[in-house]
Amino acid sequence: TPVHVWAVSACICLLALAVDGLPAEAAAGEHAGSHSGAADLSQQMRQAGQIFEEHAQAELRRARRSLQATTRARPSNPFKGAVFYVNSDYAKSVAGSTYKVNRRSKTAKNAKLSSKMSAVARFSTGVWLDRIAAIQGGKANSGRLSLKGHLEGALKQAAKAGKPAVLPIVVYDLPSRDCAALASNGELSIDELSTYEKKYIDAIYKALTAKAAYRKVRVVAVVEPDSLPNMITNLGVPECAAVNAASTYVKGVTYAIKKLGSLSNVAMYLDIAHAGWLGWPNNMQQAVPLYA
Repeated sequence: TPVHVWAVSACICLLALAVDGLPAEAAAGEHAGSHSGAADLSQQMRQAGQIFEEHAQAELRRARRSLQATTRARPSNPFKGAVFYVNSDYAKSVAGSTYKVNRRSKTAKNAKLSSKMSAVARFSTGVWLDRIAAIQGGKANSGRLSLKGHLEGALKQAAKAGKPAVLPIVVYDLPSRDCAALASNGELSIDELSTYEKKYIDAIYKALTAKAAYRKVRVVAVVEPDSLPNMITNLGVPECAAVNAASTYVKGVTYAIKKLGSLSNVAMYLDIAHAGWLGWPNNMQQAVPLYA
């Protein structure tokens, strides 16, 4: 860190001054006929040099530890040796559905179905951040947890398991989202790229870095599923042609990757469709240059 580098530099400079001063002082001692005085001074300088060297080495060790703590390498496989975070919002939703099944009639068939439904609640599911309000949670997000709330939950589950936790999130709020699919249109229009960057992606980044402890959570982010393949294979749709011409999707996805990718505990998956979609020659010819 800058402070540690400065401290080491200061030690080195002081040591250099002491060494530079040695010949002159020794020469003065000899000129005065005080050989013992020069020897004493030389011994003092060696001791001072040793002290400075010890301080410098200590500062270097501190700097190295600080650097390792702040720039830990991203795991090559975030899933290895980790537990998957179980989304409590999803578990509550499943519990509500199970209750309705049991209340309907207490039959053996419903009891069996209820048991199967309860088992589903124990599986990990992605946390969909499909609008800005989803990051903050609360009333504006139908009472669901905020992103920070999920991070806290992941830390608790990790502590209980004695292993790191993987928190899957879905980053999904591009301007003019799903340009060829009205079923999942988003909240932002094509001219709101700045809002996407500052109030959405930056807000996710801020939540992920709100506490030092959150760096222990392995976040796996699915970045804007269907966006790029949807756009590039549907240029005949006016909305898709517009976001392509303005590079809205490309700029938004690029910003998300750079911003979130700067965090060593975040791994990202960029959806580029599949062979059944892009396997057609005309789709492939359009998609490959875009992804490259």
